[in-house]
Amino acid sequence: MGHLNLLQRKHEEAINYAEKAVTLNPNDPHILAVLALFMHFDGRFEESVTLGKKAMRLSPSYPTWLLSGGSTGYIMAERYEEAIAAGKLLLTRSDKSERDAIAAHRSLAQAYMALGQSDEARLHIEEGQNINPKVFNLAVQREGAMRFYRNPVHAERFIALLQKAGLH
Repeated sequence: MGHLNLLQRKHEEAINYAEKAVTLNPNDPHILAVLALFMHFDGRFEESVTLGKKAMRLSPSYPTWLLSGGSTGYIMAERYEEAIAAGKLLLTRSDKSERDAIAAHRSLAQAYMALGQSDEARLHIEEGQNINPKVFNLAVQREGAMRFYRNPVHAERFIALLQKAGLH
């Protein structure tokens, strides 16, 4: 139900459902990860990062989508060095998963751009576009950001780093 609420841009209701689930099962890493995701899109980046890290501790073989969300969370919390570490780990764990590799390159491009390392950022933009230019382009990334972030300012900040790094 929480995911449906998120898709309908009912962020508070999505969070409420996830918080109730956490109350019922506070050590379930998947429930914590979902709550972290909902909080991320609500703009509660530090809380999201904290919950994501807890979920990863509780499940040492956590899914890569949790790492993807974590790297984006670090970016939005302006913790760029941690975003780079998470992005690199995601890249090594992505194997043949196109989605995970694109997410890793996106996060790495954003973090490097935020740190002023434009050459490294552009390299990751190129790598992501080489994987799938139909998915890794500015229009698709903007659409996704605008769909999920509650505050359009957060969506624009997410997109601005990609655009500055050369995504078109």
